[in-house]
Amino acid sequence: MRKIRFTLSRYASEFVSPKIIFCLDLMLSVAASAVVLFFIFILADKGLDTGRLFSAWWMGGSVVFSIIAMLVLRSYNVIIRHATLRDIGSYLVIFALKDGMMFLLFWLTGYVDTWLMACLLYDMILSLFLVVCLRVLMMVVYESYIARHAGDKSVDRVLLYGVSDKSVASITRFQNSPHYKLVGFLSGNPQEHNMKISDYPVYDYSSDDDVLAIAKRLSVDAILFSSEADAQHEQNGLVSLCTQNGLKALIAPAVDEVIGGRVMNNRIREVKIEDLLGRPEIQISMDTIHDYFRDKVVMVTGAAGSIGSELCRQLAGFGVRQLILFDNAETPMHNLRLELETRFPRLDFVPVIGSVRHLSRLDYAFRNWHPQVVFHAAAYKHVPLMEENPCEAVLSNVCGSRSVADKCLQYDVDMMVMISTDKAVNPTNIMGCSKRLAEIYVQALGLAV
Repeated sequence: MRKIRFTLSRYASEFVSPKIIFCLDLMLSVAASAVVLFFIFILADKGLDTGRLFSAWWMGGSVVFSIIAMLVLRSYNVIIRHATLRDIGSYLVIFALKDGMMFLLFWLTGYVDTWLMACLLYDMILSLFLVVCLRVLMMVVYESYIARHAGDKSVDRVLLYGVSDKSVASITRFQNSPHYKLVGFLSGNPQEHNMKISDYPVYDYSSDDDVLAIAKRLSVDAILFSSEADAQHEQNGLVSLCTQNGLKALIAPAVDEVIGGRVMNNRIREVKIEDLLGRPEIQISMDTIHDYFRDKVVMVTGAAGSIGSELCRQLAGFGVRQLILFDNAETPMHNLRLELETRFPRLDFVPVIGSVRHLSRLDYAFRNWHPQVVFHAAAYKHVPLMEENPCEAVLSNVCGSRSVADKCLQYDVDMMVMISTDKAVNPTNIMGCSKRLAEIYVQALGLAV
């Protein structure tokens, strides 16, 4: 039994050979002609001689003209599990072509009559009916097999966001998916209440509680967005709701999305932060950065802080000639030193205890090591503390930044990078104001030189 199941699983992901489809269609077309011949001519008790000759022309023409029509329109190349109404129209054209050629044959042989037109019409209808029934049967069998064996794997129950054309087109992604099961559509439009699309119900909602109630009632594991635009539109709505309540936020990428150098047509994945940017993701060339910092003397102020220490870790891997660590916090500096000695034993670094507010100590570092690149990360950053101690925020964040910038000019530093904060954008607190003042000074100094 296990071997049989393995074999079925193997062939479930493959397509039926076009040669087999061609033979089946041909057999059904000829069978339809035989049925029409039996009921119309044999049961009608036509003349024996005429019946035999006519039967030979009828069956021979059915075989030959069916083959010609199918080869011309190539109906056997259609993947049955993805067949649509348009494909049914193509089958109708095939059998109309077949019976049109048969009419021409009988016209040339002198058998044209009103009963012949009725026979050809019945033949076309019956042929179409049998071929469509075959395809429906194959689709039902395949989907039944998939549904039966889907319970052997972990399947996520998914609600599809919106009822746009892209959302409806995404249904085909779930028809044969071993990982996801579509349970319906989720719409914020109350006019779409109790609607159905491709036999899937549409669930409308007006609040987050409605969405959670629907998800709980249907045992939903994820909400799928059919495009990045939908995910961006709902980044503060459904995407945020999914994140806070343990639901997956999935996205169906565009057909031309490339992942790892390959075009992934049907790859459904979780929503990433890049999908919500509303702009193309900025690609950083690490090789260019590595080439710039190689063999340079780099200085980091506030090196023992959370931002400064991570900068030091990154710079240590860029092949810098020497790394100057400048900070006034003794214990964090000691811990950073031990870490760098362990992780980067070949790194030439110099820990310097000092504050950016002490101009003489700052000058000592620049005078002795002449850094070519300076990362200024030293700053007070905790908003409540700076609200209670505004003078210290100004001394460190404003005066300290000014001193570092001035020393960079004095010692011909190639580049200074000031680490700021989002709180400096339209600042509403002391910390944000102090960092904004530092930004203005450094930017003005950069424009002046």
